Amino acid sequence: MDPGKLRHKIIIKVQPPGQDSYGEKVSDTSLWTNFVTIRAAIIPISGREFFTAQQVNSTVTTRIEIRYKSGITAGMRVVCGTKVYDIKAPLDLEEKHKEIHLMCEEMG
Repeated sequence: MDPGKLRHKIIIKVQPPGQDSYGEKVSDTSLWTNFVTIRAAIIPISGREFFTAQQVNSTVTTRIEIRYKSGITAGMRVVCGTKVYDIKAPLDLEEKHKEIHLMCEEMG
């Protein structure tokens, strides 16, 4: 992976386990905790990639490339400045544990 591409500093956050008093999963974003702070390349999905991604998940709009970090799962979030992305699928390229492509949806 070319380190020159990793120009964004991102925080990957994890939702704490638990339920509110109604038995619903906790959704308060202020309760999310930092999992890791890491450098990344944030790449909007091109038209061709978008149509390919639609076959898997129609909401993927952004690919975030990072060096390999174990424990990253779908459902975590990426924060970069004021933008928040929901991780739909973390892809370990060729399962070499060198880099991960996070297929994400930008949150409104």
